[in-house]
Amino acid sequence: METRQGSARRRGVGRLVRWAVTFGLLAVLAAVVDLGELTAVLRTTDPAWFGVVLAVILFDRIVMAGKWLPLLRVQAPDASFLQALKAYFASNFAGFFLPASIGGDVLRSVG
Repeated sequence: METRQGSARRRGVGRLVRWAVTFGLLAVLAAVVDLGELTAVLRTTDPAWFGVVLAVILFDRIVMAGKWLPLLRVQAPDASFLQALKAYFASNFAGFFLPASIGGDVLRSVG
């Protein structure tokens, strides 16, 4: 049985790793992307359509998290919709960077 201190330490290390990966990916992105060109493209984008696209993507993620929630509750009966949504966003993000054999579904199932 794991102690509270061990569990808290493990969560802290996990959080630190997530932040390190986030900042590492942002650093790589900043080094690879031409920020001037990105700014120029964003200036030509219609804000209304950009908002519509973001809303559709968010709506899709919310619906998919709702579909995932019953599966999550098999492992964690007290899981909330917010927890399912967080897991879905995290796994979706990881799915962009991990090989297909590891993929977002594996991360989502781990929770």
